[in-house]
Amino acid sequence: RVVGALLTVVTATSAASRVLTGWVADRSRLLPRPGYVIILIITMAAAFTLLSRSTTVRNLFICGPMIGFCFGGMWALCPPLCVDLFGDHHLPLVYSSMRGTLLVGKPCPLPMVTDLLPGALLISSATMSIFYTPEHLYSRSFSAITVILLVAGLLPWLWIFLKTRTW
Repeated sequence: RVVGALLTVVTATSAASRVLTGWVADRSRLLPRPGYVIILIITMAAAFTLLSRSTTVRNLFICGPMIGFCFGGMWALCPPLCVDLFGDHHLPLVYSSMRGTLLVGKPCPLPMVTDLLPGALLISSATMSIFYTPEHLYSRSFSAITVILLVAGLLPWLWIFLKTRTW
């Protein structure tokens, strides 16, 4: 029952975030799209950090929706950012990789990969939680995901900022 409720909440926040983040990023002049990606990555890293230090199931209902919201937001921002940075010729690659299939022989833009990385880490962490039932292994897996997320997720976006000097 708890897993079903958590899955429903995560899915609902992910769906809401896809609509909300895409709408706000397209209409707001406050912050450009890469800025939203950086905020989402930092928020997701905070949720994973909280999960790694968690001793109670209640934190799942705090962190799960946070992670779902961030994952949904990055999913919504990935195609327009890829088009902004690399043109429309990479769009089929973006959608095929978001579905979990890669087009063989096609170049893969690094920022697109880092947009999808948190989702892959979320899925792998859910898989790891099934196999690593001892608490210390579960905690270590979330700590490792947080470090990977911050390093591999933020560095390409900071590189884009330094390279282009525009957001």
